[in-house]
Amino acid sequence: MKIIIIANSPQFYTVRRLFEEIEAYGHTAQFITPKELSTSLAPSIVLNRCSGISYDDSDLDTLSKIRGALVSNDIEHTRIFRDKWLQFNYFQKYGIPTIPSFELGTSTNRSNIPESMHGYLFKPKRSNQTKGIIKTENINYQTKDQRYIIQPLLEKKAEYRVLIAFGEVLGILKKNHSDPFELLNCEKSHLEYLEYAQATTGFKHLIEKIMPHGPHFYGLDILEDVHGDHLLIELNNVPGFEYFEKISHVNVAKSYLQGLLNKFNDLCS
Repeated sequence: MKIIIIANSPQFYTVRRLFEEIEAYGHTAQFITPKELSTSLAPSIVLNRCSGISYDDSDLDTLSKIRGALVSNDIEHTRIFRDKWLQFNYFQKYGIPTIPSFELGTSTNRSNIPESMHGYLFKPKRSNQTKGIIKTENINYQTKDQRYIIQPLLEKKAEYRVLIAFGEVLGILKKNHSDPFELLNCEKSHLEYLEYAQATTGFKHLIEKIMPHGPHFYGLDILEDVHGDHLLIELNNVPGFEYFEKISHVNVAKSYLQGLLNKFNDLCS
């Protein structure tokens, strides 16, 4: 079986771990960059680890022309979840509680955006690890281009990262910080690992409402507000899992790969 991993560098922790687990299963993995992707390749499975933050979807266009391969995550979901505005509308369609979002552009009249007590977040439609996010009290803040969404800045108790592979919740990282308005990533936060069984009923209800609409493997970023309610911040289509594995000791790479192999075998049977 030929497995291809597409990413910008083979040195990323997640890529290295996937290689280790693929070899442990007795299969061969090949690393390629997005620029090296070609329809002449004939893989059985493709793991696409490109985030799309450069607004270049040529990898998806090429993958759509490769026949017979199991692509993860699938192309249709990836097109949606790379873009914060597209995924906001996607989840709205299914009635999933999310942070209110407004597209920056000619069709958006900022005077119609509800006033936010604590200010606003201007988020690039494509970004990760809180990079490029602007925190401001000025709803008329001028960005460098129009590829942003606007959200109210919400006071929070905590944020959570939930990792899910093929419908199984692998666990939860709770991110705490002394500043309830801080934009959190793993580097800035005090991290606490939680089993899914430890989650509240309301938290589980939100996760279970999202799962039927998610791709193969993904991370959910969840905000818990000061009232104890939970809102989806966003779905990460290519979540890293270095912090998760090191804190939880859960073998994320193995769970993901096993799910892929099972799905591939089902498709071939």
